[in-house]
Amino acid sequence: MTTKIRAYRNWEEEATDSISEWAWMQVAKAIVVGVVISVPMFGFGALTAQTGVNRWEAGLNSTGAGHEFLWTYAAGGAQNTIDFVQGARDNGSSETN
Repeated sequence: MTTKIRAYRNWEEEATDSISEWAWMQVAKAIVVGVVISVPMFGFGALTAQTGVNRWEAGLNSTGAGHEFLWTYAAGGAQNTIDFVQGARDNGSSETN
């Protein structure tokens, strides 16, 4: 059961509140995903640093290398998907004979 009621004076207030809530949820999701991905990478780099190597720098380097790898392949996969969808949507209609 709801214990709070939101009252708006007009639809603009309601829309602004809804959009703001949605935007902050997107930010929160991005932060959570970033932490879930980055913390293990950083920890692995820091824990496996060789003797004489600063653990903080090793963790940062590990995180950077991990993100570079992930985003290179994620971007490549996204581009392949976009190319496939555009080709399927076009269905050969832009080809000239």
